[in-house]
This record gives sequence, structure tokens and C-alpha cells, in this order.
Amino acid sequence: MAGVWKGLGSVRLALFLFLVLGVSSVIGTLLPQGADPALLQQHYGERTFALLRFFGLFYLFHSWWFIAILCLLAINLLFCSFQRLPSLLKVISLPPVKIEERQEKLLPVRSSFAYSGEDPRARLEEVFRKRGYRLRWEGEKSPAYALASKGRWTRLGPYIVHLSVLLVLLGATIGTLLGFRGYVNIPEGETVDSFRSQDGKDWRKLGFSLRCDDFEASYYEGTHRPKEFKSQITVIEGGKEVLKKALVVNDPLSYKGIYFYQSSFGQTGGVKSIVLSLEDPSRKEPLHFEVPAGKSFQLEETDYSIRMLRFFPDFALDEHFSAFSRSEEFNNPAAEIEIRKGGRSLFRTWVFARFGEFHGPRGGENLRFRLSDYKASEYTGLQVSYDPGIGWVWAGFALMVLGLGISLFMAERRIWVQISEGEGKWKLQLAGQSRRAKEVFDREFGTICRELEGKA
Repeated sequence: MAGVWKGLGSVRLALFLFLVLGVSSVIGTLLPQGADPALLQQHYGERTFALLRFFGLFYLFHSWWFIAILCLLAINLLFCSFQRLPSLLKVISLPPVKIEERQEKLLPVRSSFAYSGEDPRARLEEVFRKRGYRLRWEGEKSPAYALASKGRWTRLGPYIVHLSVLLVLLGATIGTLLGFRGYVNIPEGETVDSFRSQDGKDWRKLGFSLRCDDFEASYYEGTHRPKEFKSQITVIEGGKEVLKKALVVNDPLSYKGIYFYQSSFGQTGGVKSIVLSLEDPSRKEPLHFEVPAGKSFQLEETDYSIRMLRFFPDFALDEHFSAFSRSEEFNNPAAEIEIRKGGRSLFRTWVFARFGEFHGPRGGENLRFRLSDYKASEYTGLQVSYDPGIGWVWAGFALMVLGLGISLFMAERRIWVQISEGEGKWKLQLAGQSRRAKEVFDREFGTICRELEGKA
């Protein structure tokens, strides 16, 4: 049992676990995490995908073995601290006032001189306390001993770092077990109340709804590379709009602890509106107008109204000559429109973006329609994230900064003093050490000695 206790608290085990975590993190950085399984299988192949998925490498930071390593590291830190902390606390609370002569000779700074005043105790208290030292005395008669020390509790710096790591591990574990991640695509004008989990296996309810009111994307000039994309999102709960936000990259929407990040966008295959050109023998120039999806458009100063019935981004005909779309890519955009006059349907026809001359004039009034342009309907892709352990993680990082600051920039300083009386004078012997900033301590030690000699 003692061997197990010692092994769990060994430094070698800690170094090994940190090495495994480091290698695992590199793997998690190189492999896509939480991506669509269908795309991963297509990219890596069926066998490689199955092997990587078996070991949880596509969800590495949520895998059982990664969590087990974190738990083992936490146990190692606890055992390591508990094994060494009692002896350290004893040294901190009750450091030795008197040291042996051979130990004194090993100390880096020493000084011995005569003191010509009265009992030097009061002077020693004054000089040391002025610099923040605390004195402990041993012995009432000559020789008497004293220990002046400050910064004793800085020895706890590494243990504060240990505690901070435990808090970070606790927060990460809570986030892994109780939190969730996923993604959702919301077409413009539509509302969703659920999202797909990160592994793509199931859908989860949000408890409220999100509506995409509008989506805008700008591109670098002359390219299809997005420069910026922005979504206007409304949160709806209980049938009421409770929050509106313009969502952009690195500026997430937060509601009830759930964060929504702008991550992607794309075209739905539908359109928000189409732009038609009408060639009318009664007009010198073609008439251009925009027809919104799902609404009739009344031509000004006429009895004509136009309505878009269907739109296919990649128009084709099947073996029965029925229209369908081969894909959601805008390879052969076409719209079926209905022209009415005075509330009466005149005719229906298809108009094409690429084949404007496909249909000649239609209707008894010799009208020719062309599909001049269209405004594609887009969707916004949001990453969904809920992490209830993030507060513990931030607390751990704050404590880690404190512990590292104490360990790196603060140090305990000790000065041992021996007072002996003889021939009407006092003899003072001082020896000290500092665990860090030794040059600064050497200057301070010299100043203290000069003040006690009366030379300062």
C-alpha cells in the first residue's frame, strides 16, 4: 500500500502524464474535431475513419481515455501535495532559530562585528522590522539566537499552482460531462429550436428558438473569398422576442449560458427574389423589376401581376419531362412564373438565367420575359457551445497566474543572528540566504550589517 501511495505521488508519473497530454493535444490539433462524420469518412476512407473513430480521436478532448488521464493527473497532484505539504508547513511555521556551525559556514552571506551599544535586541528588532522581517528569539542569556525571516509563505507558490491545475482539470471535466457542443444551419427568415450534436448522431432541444432575420456576406474584390459575414439573430422564448444581436465572427451571442458562434454560411438552393426583364412591344426599353419569393408583384400602371411559383438552382427534366433540380448549386437557375391580368391567369412559363432565348413571346399580348438576376437565399451556420465548467477553468487560470507570480518573483529570505557578550562589548554574527534574487539580498544584507555597526 505504501508503494502505491508513493507511486501515485511520484514526479515521474506527473511528467509521463504531462507528456501523454501534450502528445494527445497535438493529435487533437492536427485532426479535425467534431466535424461531420460523413465528410470525415469521405476524406480518410472507411477503414482509417473507423480506426480513428474507435479511439475517439475525432472527439479526443471528450473521449473516455483523455478524461481518465486528466483524472489520473489530478490524483497524482493531490498525492504529491499531501506527501510533501505537512513537512513544508512545519518548516514554514517553525523554522529553526539556531543552526549548527557547519550549516552556518555553508550559507552564502556571513558577517561578524562588534556592537558598542547596550543590549542589541531592541536595535535588531528596529532594523529588521523596518524591512519587513519577523524575528523569533531563542535564549535569554549570552549567547542568544534570533531568526529574521520574511516571505515564508512564498514556499507555497508551487502548491498554489498545483491547486490551479486541479481547478482547471475540474472545470474541463465538468464541461466535458455536463456541457455540449454542436452546430445548426438557419436559412434566412426561418426559425429553429434544436441543433445537431457535435458527433452528428442526434438533435438536441435548445429550450428556446432562434430566427435568422437576415444574412450578409462581403467578399474580397475579384475573388470568392469571404471578407466578412454577419447574421441578424433573434432569440424567441415563450412566443416573445427576448434578444436581438448582429452575430459576427469572434463576437458570439450568449443566452442562458449557451454561446452561438458565427462559423459558416452557404446557399440554400432557393432565392429571396428574382429580377425579371419584360419586353413589351408597347415599350421602347425593356422593363426590369424584382419579384419577391412567395408574393405577387403588380406592374405599375398596368393590370399585369407576376408571381414566382417555383425556382430550381440546377434545372433539369426527368424521364417523364417533369422539372427537378439536380443539385443545390446554381448551375442552371430557372424560375416558373405565372402572369395574370385583371385577376385572370394568362399563362405560366419557365425563365432561365443562362438561356434567355429559350422561350419566345408568350401570351396573346406578345410578352417576352427573361430571368435577368436573382438573389440567392442563404443560411448561417452557427456553432453551439455550452460549458458549465468554464468558471472553474478561469478561476484556475487566475490562481495559476498568482502561484507562478509568487514562485518566480518572490522568495523567502532568512538571516540567522547570534549575540554574545564579552569584555564590555557585544559580538554579532549574521548569516543569511535567499532562495531567489540573491544579488538584491546581498545588498540588503550589507545594508543591515552597516546599520547595526553604526556605519550607515
